[in-house]
Amino acid sequence: MTGTKNILGGPGIQYWPIDHDEYGIVAQYDTPFLYGTEFTLGYWYGNQEPPPPPNAQKAYRAINKKLVYAGWSLLARPTHHNEYYSPYVTVGKQTGKFYVKGGLRYIDQKLPAYNRYDATGIPDVSYEDALKYGTYDPSGSIHSRSLRTWLPNAGLSYTVSPHLNMYFNYGKNTGNPNIGLWNTYTTYKTVLESKGITAQYLWDAVKIPITDQFDLGARYRTDTWSVTGTLFYAVENNKAVNVADPNLGGVKYSQNIAKATSYGVELEISKNLTENLNVFSTASYNQFQFTKDIRVASNSVTEAKGNQVPDVPVFQGRIGATYRFYGLAVSPILRYTGHRYGDVENKERISSYMLVDADIRYTKENIRFFKSMSAGVGLYNLFNKKYVSVINASDDTREGSASYYVGAPFSVVGRIDFKF
Repeated sequence: MTGTKNILGGPGIQYWPIDHDEYGIVAQYDTPFLYGTEFTLGYWYGNQEPPPPPNAQKAYRAINKKLVYAGWSLLARPTHHNEYYSPYVTVGKQTGKFYVKGGLRYIDQKLPAYNRYDATGIPDVSYEDALKYGTYDPSGSIHSRSLRTWLPNAGLSYTVSPHLNMYFNYGKNTGNPNIGLWNTYTTYKTVLESKGITAQYLWDAVKIPITDQFDLGARYRTDTWSVTGTLFYAVENNKAVNVADPNLGGVKYSQNIAKATSYGVELEISKNLTENLNVFSTASYNQFQFTKDIRVASNSVTEAKGNQVPDVPVFQGRIGATYRFYGLAVSPILRYTGHRYGDVENKERISSYMLVDADIRYTKENIRFFKSMSAGVGLYNLFNKKYVSVINASDDTREGSASYYVGAPFSVVGRIDFKF
């Protein structure tokens, strides 16, 4: 249930039941190959019943502290599920101090299809009964289509010494396509219909976000020290951004038209000061920026080039320690998150924050039928810091504002684990 300022012509509550089945299979064959080469051949298939995108949503008004039914805001019947077909192959070989590995994956994602219905005047009945009342809406219905791409990957590691290892990795990865774009038609149906735009037109614009990722790093380990450092660089194409289209009366909808790059460094350090005391810290620096302004039409440009992507801090860090004594482990931790932005133009700046947590745990080995048992308590945000946790940010907020979620206050969580 979500509050919205405009649903069926006014402010109200949107009710969206999410109930779907998902199944699939992974078949993989591993075998030695020529001259000690490791060979893997596999196939992955997945089938997800909608939603998403949503196929049934009701609208309610808040009147005298009660929810009053206002109508069906969306009614559709899925005619095709979201399906994935993905064969893959990898090979790897150890040659002296070098280990080389490479692979290739093929992705064929078949997007779901829907028959949409005009739900005007349908009473507050079940979904199955509502479909009997609905009138088929061809302009709001969509056919399934396929998104396909090849995903290569490669890696190289070199053992410098028994304690030091260096590595380089490359991989092309995909993100989730913006299948919620179909719901945009429902939100702006009147305006889009007046411009002769159908839901299928928006559906055909969906693309797969593609990211090329590069990592260069080193790991150093001894009995007392552990240090890992990684330099990373990534290029993301077809990034989905919410853009106001002046040719559609300023309607704002998501399009896969943005490009961004990410580069930075990650560092992890762990040190055993004594047999019972370990200290650790992690830190990251991430410049995740748009590489060009967002242009929808000749008269519509959002200044984005060089700006940090919303809800991505440049700096993050954590420092803590763990003291162990006769099965008892106590771990105080200090977490830091740097400033972020809630909009693509970097005008809504969200302040940085620090949180203090603590974890206390007792572990006992070989208890009756169990290999081990541990019980503990986690103390989070010990000083009850007020901060913004998640930013639900559109990538173009010139005509609206991002949603900011309050971080959890001081919380206590108990936990018991058994290992057989």
